[in-house]
Amino acid sequence: MARPWNDHPPGRAHRWRTLGLVAPFVVVVLMALGQTTPEPATEARLGPVLGRAEPQADAYDQQGVLKPVVTLESSASITGLPVRQQPVNLGLFAHGCSQCHRITGALPAHNDAPADVFTQVPTPAPTTPVPAGFRRLTDDGARASAPMWSPDGRRILYEAESSDGRFALWLMAADGGERYALTHDGNAGWANWSPDGTRIVYWASDSADRGNLWLVNADGSGARRLTDVAMVAFPVWSPDGRAIAYQARDDQGTWTLDLLSLAGGSSRRVSPPDQTMPSRPQWSPDGRQIAYQVADGGAFGLWRMTFPLDGAGRPDYAATPSAVPGSTLLPMDLGQAAGSSTWSPDGKRIALQMPALVMLPTGQAALSYKTWLTRPDGTDPLLLGPSPTLADRSPSWSPDGRWVALWSWNRDLMAAVWLVRPDGGRAVDLTQGLGADAMFPSWSPDGTQVAFSSDRSGSFDIWVADVAKVVPGFRP
Repeated sequence: MARPWNDHPPGRAHRWRTLGLVAPFVVVVLMALGQTTPEPATEARLGPVLGRAEPQADAYDQQGVLKPVVTLESSASITGLPVRQQPVNLGLFAHGCSQCHRITGALPAHNDAPADVFTQVPTPAPTTPVPAGFRRLTDDGARASAPMWSPDGRRILYEAESSDGRFALWLMAADGGERYALTHDGNAGWANWSPDGTRIVYWASDSADRGNLWLVNADGSGARRLTDVAMVAFPVWSPDGRAIAYQARDDQGTWTLDLLSLAGGSSRRVSPPDQTMPSRPQWSPDGRQIAYQVADGGAFGLWRMTFPLDGAGRPDYAATPSAVPGSTLLPMDLGQAAGSSTWSPDGKRIALQMPALVMLPTGQAALSYKTWLTRPDGTDPLLLGPSPTLADRSPSWSPDGRWVALWSWNRDLMAAVWLVRPDGGRAVDLTQGLGADAMFPSWSPDGTQVAFSSDRSGSFDIWVADVAKVVPGFRP
């Protein structure tokens, strides 16, 4: 199952900034909820994360509470979105959506992306030993992120940023050994394993800043380009390995959801012709449906397309699929603000991000992206996740469907990886003991480990948690 690395839909987010809290077409309500002054560690991060170099002298009221930064008459001034900067955001609108996306990622060389928010906040300096159950796998000084287990669990694919700002794809054994680079030129990332683990599809840019799909064998051989368009993003293999779904933009700026046949090597548009910027394909476990987002008029809606079956009972990827929107009967009618999504292993539910009212560390309340579960048609929504989290990202199901991993800003404005039960019950801060930022969780195929990126060592490295040693009572 593909892990959604991009974390946030492209769109006019520069008009709706709220600490990674985006609520299009919803009244954003901030109110003082008590006289809470941020803790010193939190306050040290307030400036960069809230979009200010330093809190302004008049930013606090007489009780020391940060004043509301969103009003009904003006845009929010909070710009520190905990979101990976994506190729598709470059120049998408007048100011480029990457102006709000504040976590670095593989991008074309010439881009308008702002500085990474983690280069502007204090790096934690833990003084306690690394807790039992955690292992650091990379230690070469390069910024490592977006880990992804191979289907057999023997290797981990990840991105690494060199000192000159170039991103490359790397592979290593699950114990951190046998590391080698898969890509060597330009910028590369946003990769996805083939279901049999023998090949990897990824995004790469060229000298003309065009970004296309490439395919490489898992041993690094046989790299070849699959597409030739202005820009692509989010390649995801079908569960049977016969096709790759991805987002594409042509030279006229038209966005589509396309499907590449591995047998014939040709691509075709599968999204309806009147949709604006369909993106982020997520296959159902049986390969018959794709959940994807549509940014239409600034609203982010979740749609599903369904392929008919062929004579052999397999999804017919040569046929025209039907496409329907998700239900609008979601809490506060927030379906149009749906964020990243992923199917449960049994295909009966979808985890996605939608806004909910949460408490900020400044003593105020705001709408923040939270993790929800719904049926594929959008009915029976259930709010997941602990109340301290802000701007949930990257929901990822455990292989047995018993847990959902996600990462978020916590109320102390530290990034943390959480494990949440899909019945809305138990929630565990998996990385709390590290005392450092942690992002991009990825389950091992056997469900016993979670790989993630953390700056515990002073720079972001790939770490692995043996969940049973970290979470009392856990069993895969």
